[in-house]
Amino acid sequence: MSLKIGRARQRNALPPPDALAQRGLQIFLTEECATCHVVRGTNAQGGNGPDLTHFASRRTLAAGAVKNTRDALAQWIREPEKIKRGTTMPPTLLSDADLQALHAYMESLK
Repeated sequence: MSLKIGRARQRNALPPPDALAQRGLQIFLTEECATCHVVRGTNAQGGNGPDLTHFASRRTLAAGAVKNTRDALAQWIREPEKIKRGTTMPPTLLSDADLQALHAYMESLK
């Protein structure tokens, strides 16, 4: 990893770029996500799950179990046990609209 990339990953997350991603941030903060995960620069300061500050720059999800795609993220959020047996991440029941907003926010975390 180059020094430039390393420094970029140490920075806080940028603010959501649009209304849909802003709504996704609010969902992230009010659902169980922020209880376990950190997104630097937000109120999400959990300590059990991975730091998601630069989530969109990752190529995989669930410790490399699947590629980081929209469909894989949706399944990971809704049914994580189907992707990675023994995971401590709980299933999160979101409407399709809320899931779309959350995904828009997660895509903005570069």
